[in-house]
Amino acid sequence: MDKQNNNPTEVGSPPLELPPFPTSNLKLEDFIIVLSALQRIKQTVSGEPAFTPKNFLDQIQFDEDGSLWLYIAGAWVHIIGSGGGSVAGSDKDIQFNDGSALAGLDSLTFDKNTNTLTLGVEDDTSTIQAPDATTADIDGAALNIQSGYGNGAGSGGPININGGGNGGTEGDGATITLNPGEGKGSGFQSGDVKLLTRPGQSSARGGREVLNNGTDAFSERFIGTVNTTDATPTTYTLFTAPANRSVSVEVKVVATRTGGSSGSAGDSAAYIRRALYKTTGGTTSLIGSVQDGFTQEDQAGWDATLVISGNDIQLQVTGATNNNILWNFEAYFIHTTPSII
Repeated sequence: MDKQNNNPTEVGSPPLELPPFPTSNLKLEDFIIVLSALQRIKQTVSGEPAFTPKNFLDQIQFDEDGSLWLYIAGAWVHIIGSGGGSVAGSDKDIQFNDGSALAGLDSLTFDKNTNTLTLGVEDDTSTIQAPDATTADIDGAALNIQSGYGNGAGSGGPININGGGNGGTEGDGATITLNPGEGKGSGFQSGDVKLLTRPGQSSARGGREVLNNGTDAFSERFIGTVNTTDATPTTYTLFTAPANRSVSVEVKVVATRTGGSSGSAGDSAAYIRRALYKTTGGTTSLIGSVQDGFTQEDQAGWDATLVISGNDIQLQVTGATNNNILWNFEAYFIHTTPSII
């Protein structure tokens, strides 16, 4: 066999007259033909063959690196086998195609025992990137990182993004940066940083943001919605006060009339309320009074405040008769206890 990718030469016996290699619906007899042929001739090339096969045997070429070339549907197909060649790199290195050769790097590894993919080397930068656009006026590719959905009553899997810690004796912890893209040109804005939470089902709260310094100092924030159609005070439970702890609360509320036979289109209101609570001996109490940080309203009968029900801290909103009102709020807590909402 000529190893310069020229037409193959037969070794030791006359050429076989065999049918063309099938490209679909392979049967057992097809593989028997292949095995019988391989016993008579092993054709070797270096890299992709540069000729068009004229018979069945020509369609099967062995590469010097131990891989296999098959001529299928008018083109050479490279089959990298595990038996003919050895793996590249060190243990746990991920194998990849490097110019038609099998390669592995210590900077790209996978540990099957911990399901850990490691990318990069120390004191360097590694990048996971979706492709840039190469066609004019076409957006770049999107990149999604998503955990798994739960099944039945199971919860969805969490996503953790952890910065590296110091070396154990001294050194700074890692910074985590969210860096949106820069806009260019007239009327084109730069990218946003969005944090999307989900509304709760039934009486459950929606998703929250939690800031914790790794000890027992916490701040938490979440958004929610209340709907009213009359002047009956309506409550929304923000959290259950923790035992033997104090919690500072601030709630910002925006209300908009969305319909009804009374009031005027676009009637609105806004409120900021602040309060401090403590729980001792199993009883939650308000320290001082609820502070009115801001009040602006089209209808004087509307109101928003904070109330206690048992050990629950609640937002209470009051609308007006025959007014359909949408109340959106943001609740913010500072406390010295594990997460309370």
